[in-house]
Amino acid sequence: MNPAQQPAAPQTQPAQHPFDETVLLTATVTDTSGRFVSGLRKSDVTVYSDNVQQEISIFEPQEDVPAAVGIIFDISGDIRFLTVARNDLLRLIDASNKANSYFIIGFDKQGYLLTDWTSDRDAIVDGLNELALIKNKHGAALYDACYMGIQKVLQNNQQRHIIILISGTEDTESTYSFRQKVHDLLKRSNVTIFSVGNIPDYASGVLERMANESGGVAYLPNTTAELDEIFESIVVELRSQYLIGFKPVNVIADGRWHTVKIKASLPSSINPKINLNVRSRGGYFAPSNTH
Repeated sequence: MNPAQQPAAPQTQPAQHPFDETVLLTATVTDTSGRFVSGLRKSDVTVYSDNVQQEISIFEPQEDVPAAVGIIFDISGDIRFLTVARNDLLRLIDASNKANSYFIIGFDKQGYLLTDWTSDRDAIVDGLNELALIKNKHGAALYDACYMGIQKVLQNNQQRHIIILISGTEDTESTYSFRQKVHDLLKRSNVTIFSVGNIPDYASGVLERMANESGGVAYLPNTTAELDEIFESIVVELRSQYLIGFKPVNVIADGRWHTVKIKASLPSSINPKINLNVRSRGGYFAPSNTH
């Protein structure tokens, strides 16, 4: 037989490696009136990945568990709004878990790390005060600051990663794009974003998308009078969250996006007919098979 006519050797398919990592989800449960629901047990919660029920391996109410909290603060917007927000942030810190770790990033045309990881109140106050001392260069690198903040909060070894974003303008200066950098990194992270924005409606979509896709909330107050209630709500939510973990079944290391849905119900001894809503990130990427 002519060598040119030899049958081609069958191609070997790469081995399919199972997904062997625990997926962590930070979840908030509310009733139909928006009130936070605490005191749930693992048996009250069901997790689905790609519509397949999963076995929950980690279920930890976070009421007394410290968190890693990144504060990202836009200094290019309305001074009155930012001053009130800065004061409310300090009240939030005073009312939160004293063992929380914080960093503070301020941004205008660029981002500034003003306070590195600390639980020391005086250091946090110094960082918040420094926000007022930065000479505003006009312009906002919102996406760059968010990318910087998400990377920073993921360096902390706490299992719960929170970002509180205060923004007063739309992005005008970033070198990173939202879709290719910020959005992609956020979808690969268990980071919950609470955004507080004093920005026009046409520019609020990004704040809402980051918050919603991470399981957080986007607050868009019309007046500074609303800020007190907003930050009080964030304090209560941080103490009402649940950390949930599972090892996905029937998922391989394919590098693909897999959806997650969490359902919760009150114990039958209380009132199982009350509908509960669960906020968390909407999915996760499996690692790529590199073997």
